Amino acid sequence: MTTFALCAPLIIGLAGYVVDKAVWQAQRIALQDVADTASLAAARTLATDPSRSPAARVAAAQASAAKVVFAARPDLTPSITVAADGRSVTVGLAERGMVSFAGVFGARPVDLQVAGQAIVDRNAETACLSSGDPSASRCAPAANTGDVASLRDGKARERILMPMTQLIP
Repeated sequence: MTTFALCAPLIIGLAGYVVDKAVWQAQRIALQDVADTASLAAARTLATDPSRSPAARVAAAQASAAKVVFAARPDLTPSITVAADGRSVTVGLAERGMVSFAGVFGARPVDLQVAGQAIVDRNAETACLSSGDPSASRCAPAANTGDVASLRDGKARERILMPMTQLIP
């Protein structure tokens, strides 16, 4: 009985940390979804914007990404970067992770940071869906050759490749 009494606070604290860690992971996934969607919207704008000026296309892509972020999470301030060649967009987001149970035992909030990168490939002839393993990707002909975006996560591995016409109606 004494052993249980001594171990109970440790077990409760560990359980609290596990719950908070799961909440942080859920927050990170939700942030990643917003960053990915915003980067794809910006890539679509880069691919389809009729402006002849590269600066105008970049500004339109940044506005498109910001619009998606603010629609999903008005409390976030995105970091939107368009590559100099105009072929990729990176949207970075950061927020503080919530602490619930583990805070009782002194756990501090963590900073969650994610980045979504979309790449415009105007020469693509297929659209592929992949979970990061190139051997497991499934591909089909794209409806509109040249309007395809590739989505990469922070680990520089391909996650998804979709026809741009199917991203946003």
